[in-house]
Formats: sequence, structure tokens, C-alpha cells
Amino acid sequence: MTPKKPSQVEQTTAEQNNDKRRLMYFTLGAALFFIGGGALQLSHQYLSESWQQEIIALIALAVMACGAMIAAYYYVVLAVVRIKRIMMSNP
Repeated sequence: MTPKKPSQVEQTTAEQNNDKRRLMYFTLGAALFFIGGGALQLSHQYLSESWQQEIIALIALAVMACGAMIAAYYYVVLAVVRIKRIMMSNP
């Protein structure tokens, strides 16, 4: 038995769900980046110079780096998918 090909409506709905998921991950990455930046700023303002401040700053930088990588990756993915969709719609 041959599997049934999804209808156009089902394909469009699946693509929209994927776009929403990608946008959610991009937003999550951006939020992590800004949360890390806020933690870095707060550690600089409210903690005296000590090894605790350095540890918190290092953790904040790690969170910022992870957030930046996630956001950058999904930004590129969203752009590529959009370009691919434009290319496929123009015969």
C-alpha cells in the first residue's frame, strides 16, 4: 500500500507550525542573550570585586554565548527557509 501524499492544506499547516517553532527558538535564544547581559551588568553594579563576581560574570557570559548561538542559528534558518519558499513560488 502506497502512503498517501499530504494535501496542500496539511503541508501549509505543517510549514506554519515549523515556522512558529523556529521563531520560538530564535526568541528563546535572544531572551537568553539578554538575560545573560542583564546578569553581567547586575554583577558589575552590585557585587564588589571578588571571585564570586568573576564566577557570576563567567556564567553570564556563557549564557549570553549560548543564547547568541541559538538566536543566530535560527535567524539563518528562518532566512534560508524564507528564501527557499520565495524561490519555489516563482517558476
